[in-house]
Amino acid sequence: MNVTEPLFESDTDTPTDSEPHLHAPEPSWRILDDADPLSRAAVLTNQHHLAIARMCVPDVQECVADVSSRLGVRLGVAEHRALSYVCIGFMLLNFPRLAANLGQGHLSFDHVRRLADSLECLPPEFHEVVESDLLQALSPRRPLQATPSVKRVGKLIRDIIYQHHPPARPKDPDEKVRQEDKGKPHQPELGWDERGAEVTDFFLTMNKGDSEEFIQMIKSVCRQEKCSRGAALMLLLRGQCTTEVTLNIYRPATVSESETEPGRVWIAGDWLEQEASAEWMQRVKHVASPGWARCAGYQPTPTIRASVIGRDGHCRFPGCDVIAERCDLDHVNRWDHSQPLGGSAETSTSNLHCLCRKHHKLKTAGQWDVSLFPDGTEVWTSHGDGHTVVTEPGGVLGRETFERRASRRARVLAEHNRIRTEADDDEAAENIPF
Repeated sequence: MNVTEPLFESDTDTPTDSEPHLHAPEPSWRILDDADPLSRAAVLTNQHHLAIARMCVPDVQECVADVSSRLGVRLGVAEHRALSYVCIGFMLLNFPRLAANLGQGHLSFDHVRRLADSLECLPPEFHEVVESDLLQALSPRRPLQATPSVKRVGKLIRDIIYQHHPPARPKDPDEKVRQEDKGKPHQPELGWDERGAEVTDFFLTMNKGDSEEFIQMIKSVCRQEKCSRGAALMLLLRGQCTTEVTLNIYRPATVSESETEPGRVWIAGDWLEQEASAEWMQRVKHVASPGWARCAGYQPTPTIRASVIGRDGHCRFPGCDVIAERCDLDHVNRWDHSQPLGGSAETSTSNLHCLCRKHHKLKTAGQWDVSLFPDGTEVWTSHGDGHTVVTEPGGVLGRETFERRASRRARVLAEHNRIRTEADDDEAAENIPF
């Protein structure tokens, strides 16, 4: 197993190319391009949802069932959807700066509902600081930037709330109940249902680290034995097959751990908890600090693969959330298989990116063109309608800009001063004479 340490301070010998030249001078969301009538219609729809939500806010003393039944009838929707409007309405009242930002109409009803559900249980004393961090996280950094997916917005708000008030960290609706919630951290759980006449159904739940190891072992045996996943599992259980896999885990190196994720490592698209991270670090066999690299031939080296996966974090097509470990590594500038060295293309970190199989095929079919720039930004252009959209990398090896550096340092300093103040208060309390 390898551990890959991100270079937060950009000190690699990355070739410098020109930055993406876009017609929009300021950072903006692609959906807010007023020249696109389809985008304008979507923005109006999103703004109408917000207006409805504001009109649905009841008195806090009213009965939930009464309100939901009345609103459901008036809106012509199910009662649970009516309650979503109520939840959004309360969020708009409690987070006025966020409400003003959402008023642009760049986020869909599903985006806003995820935000409202996540913020509902946050105590009022944390509203301001969480709102500030959330507004920064939901601000575009590039002209014509792709709107983040609902899943990504949910992860952003979960991480922000966890940083400021862990007890209010919302559940992930896309996951089953986490092992931590059951009081059995990081331990796999196996169950089965024997009621079927001819088959038994098995249910296996693991944390992200163990599940990534399990998946890679099964895939390796499938390739090795040319068999199905079920057959591969049985071969491993019966001891009829052995396999070795290499997993890349990522941990900050050049920045103090207290400034990022203390004691935690990144694997399969997420940070592991500290206990699980410590267990994985004990298994590390090789440590590398990846940067720009190239190799001869079509297949990337393990170091190049780890660097690209760690930089991208997920499929780079606009709005796609497939984690990088499940993606293909695609040559941005097409590799010419008719030439031994690929023609003008090269196999390097500056010419590779992560694409899920679906979007890899879409690009190969010529439906989209893409350009990759040294900071990891990509510019996608559709051949169907000519529109352009920008995506940013989402992995832990993303190269830090001065804007992000200033934000990170301000956040770290605020946390340091909070802890120091609490320590001073505790010491003063201990010294009070009786």
